[in-house]
Amino acid sequence: MPPALPPALRAWLAARNPLFVPYVGWSAGFSFLTLANLVVWLTGNWPNGPADIVRLAAIASLPTAYREQFAELRTIVAALEALAAGARAEVDVVAALEGIRLDLL
Repeated sequence: MPPALPPALRAWLAARNPLFVPYVGWSAGFSFLTLANLVVWLTGNWPNGPADIVRLAAIASLPTAYREQFAELRTIVAALEALAAGARAEVDVVAALEGIRLDLL
């Protein structure tokens, strides 16, 4: 029987999103850089063109993918806990039935 999740890990997974502040900082920083590069490019100055802007926009959107993966991880952990609880209940039933059978012998 697999052990239950440690309380610290369970609390971390139960949080709405413990990485919310870093995600917001990451997105805000790279969104600002993207906007600044777009303005500079539109005024006819430095960036190498739209490739820099697209690259920065892609980097700014990375936390969205991680947020989705975090939600999926919580779903998987909940499913595993439900399976473990079902297995524990099944073991208890089997143990109870074996006890009854031994009493009948």
